[in-house]
Amino acid sequence: EECLFFFLKQKTAYEIKEGDWSSDVCSSDLEWEFAARGGNLSRGTIYSGSNSADSVAWYEDNSDSEGNSNLFQGHGTMKVGLKKPNELGIYDMSGNVAEWCHDWYAADYYSHSPVENPQGPAGGTSRILRGGEWGGDSTACYVYDRGAIQPNYTRPEFGFRVAKSKR
Repeated sequence: EECLFFFLKQKTAYEIKEGDWSSDVCSSDLEWEFAARGGNLSRGTIYSGSNSADSVAWYEDNSDSEGNSNLFQGHGTMKVGLKKPNELGIYDMSGNVAEWCHDWYAADYYSHSPVENPQGPAGGTSRILRGGEWGGDSTACYVYDRGAIQPNYTRPEFGFRVAKSKR
């Protein structure tokens, strides 16, 4: 709901109407990880598209490059597409901005969730963040790394990736 609210506030810039989007504008935790790992084309890398963070991710050690948004002490968000894409051709799934997922966070959820198509907890106090960001360590950019934070907490390193279901 938080992602949908933000996106709809921006509707004049993006020329969308509320009815154009499902309530799941942000990807689910599993959708995000499937895409980050390269889907069915996955080569099993630890970052999205590579085993080298520097080839695919913007993080603390390399985000002070020329052209960043200079949000904090010379570091900041970089233009999408300057690093290599993953196997699906998707850029910046590792690093640049940590991406909100639709799912609520529960540390033990996957230990008792359905094996097929788990939907995430029904509620909670924190939403899942994935992918790492320009102000953090490269290990937070691993495709399997999962963080969580309260949805009312904002930082310039946080963003989201729009996911639209086919109708």
